[in-house]
This record gives sequence, C-alpha cells and structure tokens, in this order.
Amino acid sequence: MNPRFSVVIPAFNAAATLARAVESVRAQSWPAHEIIVVDDGSADATAEIAAGFDGVRLIRQKNSGVSVARNAGAAAASGDWLAFLDADDWYAPDRIKLHAEWIAEDAALDFLTGDYEYRNETGTLLGTSMAQHESGRMM
Repeated sequence: MNPRFSVVIPAFNAAATLARAVESVRAQSWPAHEIIVVDDGSADATAEIAAGFDGVRLIRQKNSGVSVARNAGAAAASGDWLAFLDADDWYAPDRIKLHAEWIAEDAALDFLTGDYEYRNETGTLLGTSMAQHESGRMM
C-alpha cells in the first residue's frame, strides 16, 4: 500500500512565510496526496498566496485559532494520513518519504512524529528535538 498524505497548513497572517512552507511540501521526494491551506481570517495576502499555487486547496474561515484551522483542514482531507505543517515552518525534502517507509515497516502504526530542527531566519541551527518511540527507536 502506498500511503497518501494530506498536508494541512493552518495559516494566519502568514504572507511572509507561506510560500516557503508550500514549496517545501511540493518539493518532497514522496509527493503529498494533497496540500490544504486553511486561512484563519488573515488580514494580509495569505489567501492570495495560497490561491496562487496550482493544486493547493484553500479553505477560508473567520479567525478561530490554529486548532480550529487544523481541524477544518483535517475534515476536508481525503488522504490516508494527515500531516500538519505550520505556515512559518518547512519540511525537509524526505520527510513524507521517511514516514511512508515507517508505515511500510509497521502497518499497525496509528501516529507518527519526527525530529525537529529549530533554525532562525538565516538558516542557522539553534537546536533539535528528537522524538523517541516506546520501543527505543529514534523517530
């Protein structure tokens, strides 16, 4: 089975960062099934930027907060797996592929997470967060 990932990007006044987030999903070595941007009542050009990408579904809602925006994207998703990406973050090029490989290794998985790198605007690494599975395997 080839898992299909729906990537949900909640966005509020994210005109300065949204394009990088979307491009990081579009550049994945394992293509996303769909990209859904939920504009949470932005007052800037967030919705226009999202609408400018072919193949990106835009959902607009009144400002209700990031959790409501994530839930709206999840409700609209049609993939087998949900992946969330904040509008001011970006994915490493093999993130979805790595998660697809984990699913192939263990079909009983219900939830996946991964490492996080914290970088500033210039790309300087500020720190990392390594998730660990109960089996002891680093994720």
